[in-house]
Amino acid sequence: MKHAGLFLLFALFSTPFLSAQSIPGQEECTIGAASGRATKDGRPMIWKTRDTGEDDNAVALFTSFPIPFLAVVDAGNRTSSWMSLNARGFAILNSIAYDLTAGSSGLSNGTLMAYASGNCATVADFEHLLDSTNVTGRRTNANFVVMDSTGVAAIFETAGNAYWKFDATDSVACPAGYILRTNFTVTGGGLNGIERFNRTTTLFQSFSAGDSITPKTIFRHQTRDFADPSGVPYAIPYPGSIYGAPYGFIPANLTICRTISRSAAVMQGILPGETAAMSTFWVLLGCPVAGIAVPYWNVGPPPTKATDAPYAMLTDTSKAIFNKIWGGSSWSTYINSSRLRNANGTGLLPTLYTTEDQIFHSADSLLALWRTGQATSSAMLAAEGTYVDLALNTMRSALQTLNTTDVELVEFVPAGLALEQNYPNPFNPMTIIDFRLAIGGAAKITVVDVLGREVAVLVDEVKPAGRHSVSWNAGDQPSGVYFYTIQTSDFRETKRMMLVR
Repeated sequence: MKHAGLFLLFALFSTPFLSAQSIPGQEECTIGAASGRATKDGRPMIWKTRDTGEDDNAVALFTSFPIPFLAVVDAGNRTSSWMSLNARGFAILNSIAYDLTAGSSGLSNGTLMAYASGNCATVADFEHLLDSTNVTGRRTNANFVVMDSTGVAAIFETAGNAYWKFDATDSVACPAGYILRTNFTVTGGGLNGIERFNRTTTLFQSFSAGDSITPKTIFRHQTRDFADPSGVPYAIPYPGSIYGAPYGFIPANLTICRTISRSAAVMQGILPGETAAMSTFWVLLGCPVAGIAVPYWNVGPPPTKATDAPYAMLTDTSKAIFNKIWGGSSWSTYINSSRLRNANGTGLLPTLYTTEDQIFHSADSLLALWRTGQATSSAMLAAEGTYVDLALNTMRSALQTLNTTDVELVEFVPAGLALEQNYPNPFNPMTIIDFRLAIGGAAKITVVDVLGREVAVLVDEVKPAGRHSVSWNAGDQPSGVYFYTIQTSDFRETKRMMLVR
């Protein structure tokens, strides 16, 4: 067994945000764990946005193990679990860790989680499982996030024959009370998924400052987040064209919510004295912006419409919605932001959020009652069925609207001038710059080097109102940073670009 102090993680937090291109993968994910010190109601939580090539996710009940458990699975597959909560209040999920080395035999990431869910009652049990399989070996290279009914929440960076534990409940090693990961580890020192890590770190710093770490906050503001690689959130709807994509389309390959995000979950634990049955498994089936979060409890099989018998209707409907907002084969990593929310403030997301808010409010009220000892299995299963039906009906209605209504964002001339970021960037040797003018008039665009020397004049003429593009061939310039500036009679703006040979 190997352990590492959390001071390594917080040393990472205290440095300027890193930047590196993520490696696209089939099973990546954005994950985290929070102790009761960090959450609004004092209950521990773990969460995951699942990025995967498996389109059909479902909620399944496993009863063939010593401890029954609910899990998000690939439809039709009962060998692996990807997020799960068992009847003893133990929960587990993961993200792949590209910088750790897996063994050649033994349990894999998904099969280990299924085995642990069916056999572990506590985080200590899970650690004993890792101790024993350190010797026999595992086919694991993952960040495993675990939580139990005692209030422990931790992350285990796990290779084939070793692991490193990071405990969110340790107030000395983890003063913030929460830990975040994407697809790298502190131990391995990689950078895969660093853009998502940087963005989720910023979000949770704001959540923590406002004492607002809740399941709803995570689903609403983290799981569905779209921000560029530098961490600046895209406007929804986006009033422009990015890298030559159709107007209003935003890239969603390095964002937390991605075009390969297929489900999300938040597991909320219990306070001392509460029964494990009160542990709540919030699951959103489908791409987060095309579905609604619903709670489940370990008191019986989930509603048929959430399972894969023969398929999860929630997932099937979410997939149909996603196909209406996805950029298609031509823009496979892009999402049409104008269908998420249009210029009038209506659209898909406001529709989904209204119903999801109703579900959160109702579930919070029921949980408050059930925690006083007034819970019954039949009442909890009936609530699940009601919530699934409410979510499904809203999603079907939203899909019908997308099928029959033109909700595209109409291009508009903004109140002021806008200078877009050049694309591609970095570039070699050609790049394109888009700009918009509210009214016609003289406009000038110049390029200078880092010493302030003018190296090109791209525009110097009267232009009509509207959108324009200009290209720059920097074939005669050396590699390095350049700045381009637009100047009109009453406006000036400068942006940075990089030439890389």
